[in-house]
This record gives sequence, C-alpha cells and structure tokens, in this order.
Amino acid sequence: MDVDRLMKEAQQLHQRGDLRRAEPLYRQVLAERPDHAEALNMLGLVALQCGQPQAAIELMERSVGVGAPAGTGASRVFYHYNNLAEAYKAARRYADAARAFERSLELAPEDYQTRHSLAVALDRAGEHERAAEMLRGLIQAVPDYPKPYMSLGAALEKQARYAEALELLERAVALDPQYSRARHGRAGVWLRYGDFERGWAEYEWRWRVPGFPGRPPRPGIPLWNGEDLGGRTILLYAEQGLGDTIQFIRYVPQVAARGGWVLVETPAPLVRLVRSVEGVSDVVTPEEAPRAYQVQLPLLSLPRVMGTRIETIPNRVPYLAPPADVVTQWAARVGYEPTVKIGLCWAGGRSQPHRSIPSVLMSRIIENAPAGVRFYSLQKDRPAEDPGTPAGVVDLMGEVTDFADTAGLIAAMDRVISIDTAAAHLAGAMGKPTWVMLAHHADWRWLDGREDSPWYPTMRLFKQEHAGDWDSVVERVKDELGAQMRKT
Repeated sequence: MDVDRLMKEAQQLHQRGDLRRAEPLYRQVLAERPDHAEALNMLGLVALQCGQPQAAIELMERSVGVGAPAGTGASRVFYHYNNLAEAYKAARRYADAARAFERSLELAPEDYQTRHSLAVALDRAGEHERAAEMLRGLIQAVPDYPKPYMSLGAALEKQARYAEALELLERAVALDPQYSRARHGRAGVWLRYGDFERGWAEYEWRWRVPGFPGRPPRPGIPLWNGEDLGGRTILLYAEQGLGDTIQFIRYVPQVAARGGWVLVETPAPLVRLVRSVEGVSDVVTPEEAPRAYQVQLPLLSLPRVMGTRIETIPNRVPYLAPPADVVTQWAARVGYEPTVKIGLCWAGGRSQPHRSIPSVLMSRIIENAPAGVRFYSLQKDRPAEDPGTPAGVVDLMGEVTDFADTAGLIAAMDRVISIDTAAAHLAGAMGKPTWVMLAHHADWRWLDGREDSPWYPTMRLFKQEHAGDWDSVVERVKDELGAQMRKT
C-alpha cells in the first residue's frame, strides 16, 4: 500500500470539504500504520468538523503522543497541538485547551496567533487576569493584529467594564472593518448604552459571526425592510431563545398594520401563547412543512426596521395572554385563598450559569417572607446540580405543558420574582408586577445603570453590585418584599 499517495489523496479531498470520502482513506492509512501521526491528526479533524469533539480528542491525543511523521520535524507537532486544543475547546475543556496551546508555543514561541488562542482559552478557563495580561502584551507586540483587541474587549465586557470594552472593540473594527465578532460585540455595548440608532444597525452583523447560535434567514426570500406589505405574507421567525421571542413578538401589531398577513414561526412550547398576539394570522413550528411567504424577517431585526429608540419602544402591556380557559383552569388549580401569591424562578439554562441563583439562597426570601405570602415555582428545568425546589414553595410545574400553561399560572400570581429567563419576559409581557434579579454583567437588553425597564413598564431590576454577589441581591429583594407587604 502506498501510504504517502493515500495521504495526499485524502488531504486533497479534505481541503475540498469532501469529508465523507477523505475519512476512509485516513483509516486505510492507519490500518497500515497505526502510529501515523498526520493521519491520526487529520482523522481527528474530520471528527471535530463533524461535531464529535470526544472522538477528535482521542485521535489527536494519540497524534501528539506519537510525534511528528518521519522527516517533518517539530513544526508538524506544533499544528497537531493546536488542533487538539481546538477539540478541547469544542468539548468545553478550556484548561486542557490552554495546556495544548502552551505546548504549541514551546515549539513555535513567535506564533502570535497561538498566543491569542492561548489567552482566549485561559479566559474561558477562569484565569482572567493572566489572559488579560497576555492579550495586552500581544497588542503591544503586534499592534496591527485586531483579534487581541476584540478578545480583551469581550473579556472586559463580561466584567461590566463597558467603556473600556467599547474602546478596544472600536480599535479592532478600525483595523478590520469586516471583523464580525468585533462589530457584533460593539453592537451589544451600544445597545446597552441605549444608543439604538447605531446599535440595531450594527446588530445585523450577528449573521456573519461564525457559529452564531441564532437561525439565519432562509436563502432566496427577501428580507423585509418596513415597506407596505400590500397583502403579501411575511414570515417573522424566532431566531434565538424563548425569552427573545417573547420580548420581540410585541412588534407584530406594527407589522400587521403595514397591510400584510403575518405568519409567525416559533418553537412548539410558544405556539398557543403566540396565537394570542394581536395581528398574528397563523403560527407554525420550525419542524412543520414551510408555507408560502413573500418576505421574511428574524424577530430581533424588527427594532431596526421599525426605527426603535428608547422613547418609541412599543411597551403597551399586556401584549401576551393565555387563553381564557387556561386562565380559569389555573386559577382553580392555585385556589382562591386570600393570600399574596408570588411566582419564583431561580435557575436558567446551562449556557448562562452566571444568571442562576442557588436555591438555598432563594430560601432566605421564602423563610423571611411576611405572613400571608405563598410562593409558587415557575421553574420548569433546572441544572443537574440544583438540589430542587426550596421548602415552602408550591410546585405545580409538572402539570405545565407549554408556555400558555406557564402564562396561566403567572396570571394567578400577584407578583413574579425571577432571574433573567423566559419566565421574567413572560411576566413582563403580561403586565404582571415583576422583579428581575440580574448578574453584574447582565444582558444588553436591560441597559446600563437602570432599575426599571423601558421594555416592560411593570418590571423592576435588582442587579448585582459585584460579580457573583447574589447574597446582596437576595437581601434587597427580601427587604423590599417585606416593605411592600407592610404597605398592604
């Protein structure tokens, strides 16, 4: 077997993106030479590109353990370690990724791109100061390289150092006007500051960010730019999280007023609820066969199209409501005792762990509540490490089938206290008095330096003064709840 010929053919196919044909050739090479480091590395890269990071790690660890192919020198191992680091990153093993990048730099200490990758891995592994120091050193050493400006800006933004972050992001964009990550990051800071005129336009760069989690527009259908629809059908679709959909579905009445038929595509848990929105003609899920429509727009592009500024946010509430029979059902389920009923939500998704509050802390609010207060869980899902519903909280969420049911339960509440999650958006959209407990680095939609929300007039914000300090937030909520109950 001509191993060199097979490797050359496999790599040519790989470079053309034909992974299906490249993979068996790499395996043929390994069947002949199990310790062929380049074949191990490239087969691992195929696994990584196919979304199988663990398989990639196993192959690439063998690659760097074996060493470089004969005659190629240490430079090949340098790239093997870089690829291994990327596989670790894909598996969220950031400390391991940092160690792999450090090994790369031992072999090629002048490679500034690897220095940048190491700094990013360190930051994600929690070594923020070391990462920032490395990024500043890289900026000084290679001042025309835009990536460290962007990465340091993103790191400072997570520390709520927004002015410094914006300055760095601006410098990254100045060096590379097509740098989508920097432009998307800059959009977030502008929106946080309430600079909607620039922020919404810049936010469109999200579609150019590699790996952006939202669903992009479907090709072949024009994007709507706010013109009169003239009876055409427009598809407005959910592009990101459930909370995003609840927040921005408020624009449907304005779209319908432009003379069109509004088709909304949303995840199944929101279908019944979205049907209640004024101006919605029909609702479909992403899994359903597509229906005919002439123009489309993702929901989070509506503020740009509508020219939204702080003072023109469409914030009339409620704009969402559960069906009447659902309201009646949940009112009966909760009961009609003369108590103050408060809905609680304390944990969010795994992608944003800094937003969640340990349930043991929430117990302080419950245990110290005035007499006559009864708490109800609005917590549908929770992290595996969460010990469960705090004592003293009525948990009916096992009976909830979708967000229409959640809305029915919220309708039976007098107040909602929640972290930044879909339940908070839903309560705000229903016009329910809502207190939202926010991390020090909160999402841009809550704006900077405010305790109210122009998006939700019945909402009050309780933000951490320091990163990770939920104790003081819980104490403020506990004290304020006591003060409110004494007034009544």
